[in-house]
Amino acid sequence: MGAALPILPEESGWKDTVNVQAHTAVTIAGQFGSRTGKVMYHCHYLDHEDEGMMRPIVVMPSAVNDVRAMLMTMMNRNTHMVM
Repeated sequence: MGAALPILPEESGWKDTVNVQAHTAVTIAGQFGSRTGKVMYHCHYLDHEDEGMMRPIVVMPSAVNDVRAMLMTMMNRNTHMVM
């Protein structure tokens, strides 16, 4: 990993595929609107499926994310308590 690389013009804009060079990482931002459920991201090299490059993304309603954030805050507070 190193410095951020510029986005090529043909790689910019709204799309559902991204070319990622070897030994690099990419951050993806997306919008699912009001849709919820499971979707997959994956690499098109079949042997990469065993290396974790095929994973589900679970899209939850915002209310579920709010409850999750609240629970995480509560758990973090409890882990800092001295027993």
